[in-house]
Amino acid sequence: MKLTSSRQGYRPFTSSRGLLLSVAAIAIVGWDAAPAFAADPETVIVSARKREEDAQDVPVAMQTFTAADVEQYRAVDLSKIGEMASQVIMVPAGSGAGASFHIRGLGSSSGDPGIDSSVTVNMDGMQINRGHIIRAGMFDVGSVEVLKGPQALFFGKNSPAGVISLTSNGPGDEWEFIGRLSYEIEADEIIGEAIASGPINDKVGLRVAYRGRTQKGWLKNVAGPVTAPLPFTPGNPYANEPYDFPGTTDPRRGSQEEHIGRITFAVEPSDNFDATLKVLGAKYSDDGSSTNEVISCSGPKPITIPLLSGITLVDPYGDCEQNGVMSQGQLPDEIIAGYEGTEKKGGQTYTTVDTVLTTLNMNYTTDNFTLTSQTGLYYYDYVRWDNFDGTSQIQFMGIQLEKSTTWSQELRLLSTFDGPFNFMLGAFYEHVSRDSDNRGKIAAIGPDPVTGNTNNWGGESTIKGDTYSAFAQAIWDVTPELELAAGARYTKESKSSVQVNTFVNPLMEFFFGNPALPFMKAENDPIFSEFKDDDISPEVTLTWTPIPEVTLYGAYKTGYKSGGFSTNTVIAWNADSDSVRFDAESSEGFEVGLKSTLLDGRLRLNLTGYRYSFSNLQVSAFDSATTSFQIRNAASARTTGLELETNFQVTDELILRGQAGYNRARYSEFPGAPCYRGQSVADGCVGGVQDLTGRPLVFAPDWSGSVGISYDVPVFNGWSLGLSSDLVFSSGYYTALANDDRARQGSYQKINASIRLYSDDDRWDFAIIGRNLANERILGGTADKPGGLSGDIFGNSLRAREITFQVTSRF
Repeated sequence: MKLTSSRQGYRPFTSSRGLLLSVAAIAIVGWDAAPAFAADPETVIVSARKREEDAQDVPVAMQTFTAADVEQYRAVDLSKIGEMASQVIMVPAGSGAGASFHIRGLGSSSGDPGIDSSVTVNMDGMQINRGHIIRAGMFDVGSVEVLKGPQALFFGKNSPAGVISLTSNGPGDEWEFIGRLSYEIEADEIIGEAIASGPINDKVGLRVAYRGRTQKGWLKNVAGPVTAPLPFTPGNPYANEPYDFPGTTDPRRGSQEEHIGRITFAVEPSDNFDATLKVLGAKYSDDGSSTNEVISCSGPKPITIPLLSGITLVDPYGDCEQNGVMSQGQLPDEIIAGYEGTEKKGGQTYTTVDTVLTTLNMNYTTDNFTLTSQTGLYYYDYVRWDNFDGTSQIQFMGIQLEKSTTWSQELRLLSTFDGPFNFMLGAFYEHVSRDSDNRGKIAAIGPDPVTGNTNNWGGESTIKGDTYSAFAQAIWDVTPELELAAGARYTKESKSSVQVNTFVNPLMEFFFGNPALPFMKAENDPIFSEFKDDDISPEVTLTWTPIPEVTLYGAYKTGYKSGGFSTNTVIAWNADSDSVRFDAESSEGFEVGLKSTLLDGRLRLNLTGYRYSFSNLQVSAFDSATTSFQIRNAASARTTGLELETNFQVTDELILRGQAGYNRARYSEFPGAPCYRGQSVADGCVGGVQDLTGRPLVFAPDWSGSVGISYDVPVFNGWSLGLSSDLVFSSGYYTALANDDRARQGSYQKINASIRLYSDDDRWDFAIIGRNLANERILGGTADKPGGLSGDIFGNSLRAREITFQVTSRF
């Protein structure tokens, strides 16, 4: 059988085999970024062009990670791949699309549920454009390919910035049983994994894998009780909520729990046909976007100003620093009683995501052709209730519910002639159906007199879409050393949207009944909108291999990202079919690259230069008054950069590695950019907008990279010791669209280390793994805090220091 072994590509002397140095060395060494390449001369096979090729021969800017890298770097979610690869930032989000993915500074905000990602995740051959996959994708993964720059020809729409391609492990030729248990001390995180894999007979293979994970959290919650924080006079609408707020019963934030399982059947009934069916199911829960800290304040304490109240409420418990301390209160029972969904955890915020991902890959091979069928079904059910206020009083809150089903089918025909000409033909279809509901509260106006609802409004939206595309590529071996490849993809899309407020408190349709102050669209007044578009995305690549160990290439590439509908939590009174619709964005440009494997395979050196332009960028601006986002096409941008990756196996025991990237990502035109709250005319805000032309994009550091060293040595009979360290660095970058300096992530360096003791037969592995040992506080995104003043800013704090003890057994 040609079943894929989970140990394929396992390298006893890669950096992923090295672990924590020692307690003394922890202070000066680091462990985080994976090696840019395999640490020995072993070939790494990739599918960047939807066919199996040596990574060093493929004319694509990419980084690859094997199963060993993923396992030993404890990459339990996709955000860890963002830490391992250069110029890649992937951040989970509690709202909207579920996450934001950025490559070379290009990406999409996660705030609006209607927006797709500019970076596609390809999971076992299925295209996924929703950020919720960040929580379930990195499970029992055999290989990861990070493709940088536009990838429209082979991966279609929604890949103008790049592709994260994940392939899960399959059953091998022999039975193996794997057990792994780890404990991380900072968050009290426990992870257990169990895997059984092998052949049922000579034609059928089976793999069953499970992971359970729980953690108590790495942030401190100091919210305490607040007595009737709204002391309004009788007759004022706010007098309808004279409730005491209880503070919190959970002193820690960042708790998570997940259960993930996958079953894989691989069948090869004959030499020219094989099929692989994979079914993944996952259940995930946490305590909401609990990692949001108030990182900056207009005064000494966090404040809240309830809508139109004129009253400033000061949180006596919170602070205004990014220090791992927050004040996230719970709702009083009186609000819970009329607010569906908040009762689930007694007024505490929460998120749940249930996921099912099924893929079926079939290949039929003849002497001259390979026909491939790739079928995928992706479903998730997402619920989130959150406190956008960030204080003990909780005056701004919302519940988002979303169910989405995506079904796709791709067919590819690849020729394998011995002559100089070959080709690939493909066709693709995708159907998407997504239902979103929301229930928001931004004004303490009491229960609705008819329904008893304590939320101010409720809304629904439904989006359906169909995508048809066809693609082709011709490859001409002009000479044995020179290859010319050219192709294009045609895409045709149609989408429809229905959005409606199903409930609006009468005091919210117009601010407190004042007809001069319209606010929300009335109940049961739906907005119908349609989007139709087509696109042709060409690509041309010239590849020259002057000697077998050196590849040079130049490419012209284009990308396309689908348009759609902004599905705002607040449907404004004047919203219509045109205002909720946004158009597609596109990219085009050039890249040149060098890939070399020298010194008998011990040294690998890759260099890439690129320049890409992006038009009609979809930007999502946050309105703190309504706690909602709005997507619009408002900008163009250009990225110019240089990337270097190297890996040098000095001896069988010693490896040196490094990666560095310079990326100048700037708006080439953005005259109507939103201002940040409190921005003055002197600071560039005129008429509510500013000109960001020439300014940096979000999540776009100019410089980033890492340097590292690994050393593996036998210590006694049958056992070896692995030591490894890396220093990861990044220059500063903006974390919000408006380029507010108060919302800027400063430059940082991550210090990390690892040590492991493992048996040479690979049966036992004992490890201590340290990440970010200097406890750097890094922002995953920011926004003006709802209910605040100029300078009041929310920040999504990513995990800081992690120290993990891990044991793995294989039989």
